[in-house]
Amino acid sequence: MSTSTAARPGGGGGPRPSAAAATGTGPTRGTAPPRAGAGRSGPVAGAAWPALGTALSVAAAGGAVLALGNLLEPGGWRGGAWVALVLLGALVAGVRAVLGARSPWVPDLVGLGALVLAVVVARGGVDGGAGLPTPAAVGRAVDVALEGVRAIQVGVVPLRGTTGSDLLVVGGACLVLLLVDALAVAARTPALAGVPLLLLWVPTVTLGVAAPGSALWAAGLPWLLLLAWDRGREDRRVPGGARAAARRRAGPATVSALVVVALAAIATPLAAGGLATLPAWSRLELPDLGLEPVGPLTLSDELDLRESLGSRSAQEVMRYSLSVLDAGDDPPPTDLAAAVGPLRAFTLAEFDGRSWRRTEASGLEDVPDSVFGGDRGTTVPTDAVVRVAVEVRQLDETRLPIATTQRALQAPEQWRYDVARDEVIGGRPTRDGLRYEMTVRVPELRAEDLAQVAVAPPPGATEDYLQLPATARLEDVRALAAEITRDAASPFEQAAALQTWFRSAANFTYDTRVSTATSDDAVWDFLQSQRGYCVQFATAMAVMSRTLGIPARVGVGFLPGAEVGTSTRSVTGQQAHAWPELYFPGYGWVRFEPTPAVQTGTAPVWTTPPAAGADGPPPEDEVPATAAPGAGASASAAPTTGPSASASAGPGTGRAAGGTSWVPPLVVLLTLLVGAGAAALVRRARVPVPRDPDESWERLRSDLARRSIAWPGSATPRAAPAEVERTVLGRAGRPLPEAAGAALRTLAAGVERHRYSPGLATAADPDELARLRDVVLAGVDEAVRRRGGTTDGGTTGDGTTGATPTSVPAGSASS
Repeated sequence: MSTSTAARPGGGGGPRPSAAAATGTGPTRGTAPPRAGAGRSGPVAGAAWPALGTALSVAAAGGAVLALGNLLEPGGWRGGAWVALVLLGALVAGVRAVLGARSPWVPDLVGLGALVLAVVVARGGVDGGAGLPTPAAVGRAVDVALEGVRAIQVGVVPLRGTTGSDLLVVGGACLVLLLVDALAVAARTPALAGVPLLLLWVPTVTLGVAAPGSALWAAGLPWLLLLAWDRGREDRRVPGGARAAARRRAGPATVSALVVVALAAIATPLAAGGLATLPAWSRLELPDLGLEPVGPLTLSDELDLRESLGSRSAQEVMRYSLSVLDAGDDPPPTDLAAAVGPLRAFTLAEFDGRSWRRTEASGLEDVPDSVFGGDRGTTVPTDAVVRVAVEVRQLDETRLPIATTQRALQAPEQWRYDVARDEVIGGRPTRDGLRYEMTVRVPELRAEDLAQVAVAPPPGATEDYLQLPATARLEDVRALAAEITRDAASPFEQAAALQTWFRSAANFTYDTRVSTATSDDAVWDFLQSQRGYCVQFATAMAVMSRTLGIPARVGVGFLPGAEVGTSTRSVTGQQAHAWPELYFPGYGWVRFEPTPAVQTGTAPVWTTPPAAGADGPPPEDEVPATAAPGAGASASAAPTTGPSASASAGPGTGRAAGGTSWVPPLVVLLTLLVGAGAAALVRRARVPVPRDPDESWERLRSDLARRSIAWPGSATPRAAPAEVERTVLGRAGRPLPEAAGAALRTLAAGVERHRYSPGLATAADPDELARLRDVVLAGVDEAVRRRGGTTDGGTTGDGTTGATPTSVPAGSASS
């Protein structure tokens, strides 16, 4: 029989082998043997798809490297990691192309060996004339890595890069790549490949430093594409029409994934402040749904100076209104909330060098009916009397927030009073809707009066307010306090000098990220790093005051919140705060504010000369807080180990510095365009096909089974075509098209020849096997779905034209 010269779409013209030759049914004359590499067979020809998976693994690992951006100072580590990832990925893909699918794990093992060798050669050198690494070189490379570990242990965030630290970063990124590639490409589980990507977030989580938002989309987008890539690999194994249907199902899923990542990436800079640039956005109020922790807030009474400050609850914990009852002959204070000051819940006195711990209250009394607080028996001049009406919201506290100065309290619940600590304690925690009132006496404190007071311990004290931790750096702290206050003539002036020193922007920076410990004394480490938040500032001033012989403690409560109406303040978990209180006989516990003005506003007027007060933004500081038991997620301003908005803020500001960058969204959009183009090219790529009749037959049988067309497992290939034709006739009411039936019988004959007479069979043409299979599928679809339509020349499942099978030899298939 002659061969067909008709051109197939994308296949070119010219002579083609007959169907019998293509399926291996016997030798033919006048036809050339199949071309070498026909059907893209061979390991190299089929390596493009795995190479794409490795490339996506490289991109995901490279994006995850960005998670270390806030931990390390800018330097060559980022570029070095990216170059190493590209080279290592190229090596793994090349080895996989040579070996093919026979050894899926070997390429990653080769990559691991090459990585170790490169590290030893680069950092340990080579010895001897052979140019090969020796045990001595390995030892030198290990020493470099250990130097990097030590640099990380004693360094301060952001860490200045060293040879050792750069080695750890680059080597760690390469190990992550090998794990991602092994899971996604070798093990074919790309969903699990996201787990090693998270390893590069572990340092940021451990240190409480937020990773850049760009790392999320830079690693997440390639990972999502890996998922789509794996689905595409499965599609390549599906025959004919089912392949097109699978592609149609995978397409919307891939596009949806890309859209999700794009929206997340664009939302990152918007959430950081970009929306504020839009017209009238600041006047638009939107509900906060699912953005903040939920559940009542509880202030933590164990403050750890080693903890960085994490996410803060924006839930309203209380709301209070202020009104002047009596201002005497002077005009009333212009800012009543500032005059009343923060509302204190409790105080802390026991410090172990790292953490404050609270002891159980004792000697509780009934809350006095009259004014209480301050130093008993002493009357401090009153500047104004202010009524404060408080309504509790999402606050779960057994200590009632009260003014730090003298006050009278009217509360409906049964509360008890701790005289020594000046705290109001209840048997049950506060609840939403609880109301109470205070009549607060705003004292007329003056620096010149306080400067005349000698220090003495508070009478009836139940705690040691001069206790100091026995640390190796205590004497260094004491010497520094003496140096700072050397020009002070009184204890009060010493305290004022300490406050001024702490609040100076030349000395300290407000930062929610705590530096790595370098000693057993957290106060000394803070004084050396000169970065911290309210807990560090309050603790350092209290300890240094104690070294000077001044009784000191730390107060914990809430700064005045945002103004929401005439003389009304709304307090959220973001206003949780800690400050030092120092005792002066005749005046009681006097509040100081060492935390920089950028976070707390102006210091108390009695602690600084009028010219020294610095205005700042609305007060918003933090102290750790935890959710109440059973309240669900933490609703706190507590230090957490996860990334947070506050932890990513610019140094000393509590807000993101430098404005909003629109570069990430543009990069994301460009990446999406490139990804879409790459996906289009991949979809147009030629699909590998089965290489022998048996494999093609099993694919066809599986694909027909999805159409509910099957034959018994006991049926021979020769009997299968009749079963298929009978099933189609029964379902469609019309016979299987002649072209499809002929193609099916040709395949069946080829399978018989391949199974039972392998010595007489010629090499099969994979392209022809695929074409015959597509003709069968197109004919079945035409008969079953369209019923009354024509079948010849119909469209197959993969978009090619279903022509009649070429030159079926007589007698090659039985009917």
